[in-house]
Amino acid sequence: MALTARCTTLTRTWCVFEIYVASVTDARFEVAMATTQKQAFLQDIQANDEAFNDMLCTSKSESSQTAVPSDRDNIFKLMKQANVTFADLDRMLFDVLNKWMVRTMQSQVDGSIDLAEKAQWHFVLGSVFHHKKELDQAQANYNAALDLYRHQLHDQHADTWGVVCRAAILAFLVNEPRHVWEPMFLEALVHQSNLLGRFHIKTLTTSFSLGCTYVRSGAMEDGLPLLQTCYDTSNREYGDSEGLTLLAMSEIGQCMIYQNRLAEAEASLVECYERRCLVLGNDHLNTQLTASSLATVYFKQGKYTLAAPIIQANYDVRCRTLGPEQEDTCIARLNVGMVKLLQGRYDEAKSIFDACLATAIRLHRPTDQRLFCEGKLGHLYICVGDVDRALPYLMQAFEGFKEIYSALHMFTQTALYWY
Repeated sequence: MALTARCTTLTRTWCVFEIYVASVTDARFEVAMATTQKQAFLQDIQANDEAFNDMLCTSKSESSQTAVPSDRDNIFKLMKQANVTFADLDRMLFDVLNKWMVRTMQSQVDGSIDLAEKAQWHFVLGSVFHHKKELDQAQANYNAALDLYRHQLHDQHADTWGVVCRAAILAFLVNEPRHVWEPMFLEALVHQSNLLGRFHIKTLTTSFSLGCTYVRSGAMEDGLPLLQTCYDTSNREYGDSEGLTLLAMSEIGQCMIYQNRLAEAEASLVECYERRCLVLGNDHLNTQLTASSLATVYFKQGKYTLAAPIIQANYDVRCRTLGPEQEDTCIARLNVGMVKLLQGRYDEAKSIFDACLATAIRLHRPTDQRLFCEGKLGHLYICVGDVDRALPYLMQAFEGFKEIYSALHMFTQTALYWY
């Protein structure tokens, strides 16, 4: 199977049929690529560590075509009879691609002699694991890159500071306190500003990441001004379709939700969602990130009929592209459960919340994901009038979020509200 920037395999129904045959016969297939193709792909990955995810989001077997329309109809009919869905085939292919991707990046690390090149491939591999939410592996590769950049290349390579920024993000994600990750961001910002300029996209990206981390740690007063400055600068310097511009716009909309500025948030997020659909496509994970925030705005305003289809589509996309047990997919599934809860479909909501909690425990997910599940279960039991079962879940969520963030953090306050 050949791999291109857009997965050609999923654009041709006969190729999709081959994956179907592999699925029903339990056969194995692998990625095949000419030397020049592989080199071009590796260059794409080096230039943009999200290129692989971009490909997954734009590749969809359901949209495949054949030269003879009846061939497509017959293949799809056969799949339906066998109870094999397009999402099943996409997941089978994407799982193979993910494993191939990790092996390929590791071979680049192992085969690199030049220290800067080896450091760069460690960073790229770390980014792959970061996107997959495999944080231990991500941290190991970021640390390896930093060891090369900082101790062997003595901070002289410009790419050092992008890795420092990414390591700071990871430090927050594994619940390190502010005094650990904040100096890392600030050091990276100083060096990038001096080397590249304040308005360079890499400098702005670090500023954006710091702003997001402030907000998510509960320091809205520190984070929102950074995000607004980042948006204004990126919009002015790079335009309203630039990825960073849209990232900042989406995060500012999320901040407005936290501040209960719902009408402003809705207007901003609708505009951002429409821009992202145009630039990235409906199924791109960044588009779906904005869609999820927009659904939250609708929920908070009681616009459940607008929110429900967005939440379901968000879960479907993440399940197809990332897999049913990936961390972001589980969060999306929790949101589907909230739809059921607000519709009064309590048994369905409970089934989803229980399954998400079981997955979080079984896969040793970060503590905050387990706390989200427990908070949802507490909310549900309050709604059905079972206070005795609700209180332990809500207390665990409250105490857990208070320990990770603070007593005043929005997650802690939400758990306390229902408690």
